[in-house]
Amino acid sequence: MLAFHSDQELKKVYLARVRSHAVVDEIIKGQCWANRRSGAVLCTIYSGRYQDYEPLLGIPAQLACVEDRLFMNLPLETAKLWPELFLSSIAVGADLSLVVSKFIVRVLVDSERGCIIHAGTPDSEAAINLVIKLYERKIAGDAVSVEEWELAKTFARAAKRLATPDDATGAGATDAAGAFAAHATAITGVGTATHATGAAAEVAAFAASDAADAAARDAYATYVRAARAARAAATHATGAAADIASRAAADAYDDASRAAADAAAAAADVEVAARASHYEWMSDILIEELKNAK
Repeated sequence: MLAFHSDQELKKVYLARVRSHAVVDEIIKGQCWANRRSGAVLCTIYSGRYQDYEPLLGIPAQLACVEDRLFMNLPLETAKLWPELFLSSIAVGADLSLVVSKFIVRVLVDSERGCIIHAGTPDSEAAINLVIKLYERKIAGDAVSVEEWELAKTFARAAKRLATPDDATGAGATDAAGAFAAHATAITGVGTATHATGAAAEVAAFAASDAADAAARDAYATYVRAARAARAAATHATGAAADIASRAAADAYDDASRAAADAAAAAADVEVAARASHYEWMSDILIEELKNAK
């Protein structure tokens, strides 16, 4: 199967279609064909089935899954242009069969933003490395059996169970996220790449939110200390002194509460920004691999 079935006119037709939807602001998220407005896949092939990319466009269904997952998580203004960028980056007649594999390997191994750097336990790192090796073998032309993919999936699931903390904060979160990325990616050997793409973004969000969570916890701890100190002072004061201490306690409580709320809001903003940034980074990688496909 070759991209656009080696037909330049076919590419022109579909590029013109997604451009026409973008120009009139009909590419949106969260709705399925409402007044000709919909997401990347429906505005491209007028169908919600990833499998239809293969007979219509000569594009693997797994690749359509990745396109759609990125679209749904990119910032809105970037997402509106994504279907055209995706199609325009594919050369007519290109063999796209290994694009998803190369994309996943890069997302896993990148030394600055890849899932591997968030593998906080030996088991998580081993699970991710096992998946990487399977994809590297696939890229090299080796046949990877279903049993090998299933083994990687089982190993990654075990690592995830060991790494998952009782709550979703702290260093354990990155361990769990790294293991989950390996687990989700392993599934793509026999299934879809959609979850692998999302898992990689979740890893970055967890990692970035760790620092923000720490800031929120510090602010809350400051509030607790201030409130306790003020209440203790009020308890031991009498008369006019008690009134002053009580007001001080109330002021300290209010100040600390505002600081905790601000820290929590900042943590949420950091997490949202980190997730968006990671999806943009992954979209850049996918475009590079599409352009490299011959």
